[in-house]
Amino acid sequence: MEVKLIKISKNDNDLRTDEIEGTTESIPIVGKSFTMVGEGIEYGSRLVSTSLVTEIMNPVTTRDGYFIKFKTMNSTYMLQLLEDNEV
Repeated sequence: MEVKLIKISKNDNDLRTDEIEGTTESIPIVGKSFTMVGEGIEYGSRLVSTSLVTEIMNPVTTRDGYFIKFKTMNSTYMLQLLEDNEV
């Protein structure tokens, strides 16, 4: 599914960017790392893998799309489902 991952808060070991668009096989699951593949910063593609997901907040639907806020051991993220993804 097509997604955009937005980092809301972070520790000192942060991603090189706070937003990345790409694809993932599944939505975040408590107790597992969230992994996605996105466009590389300079060329090619890059793999993003979070630390273990510790909490998933209630999903929100707005006119801008469907959003899932989740926390990991180190950071807080907002995952936006793009296009016509089904959860």
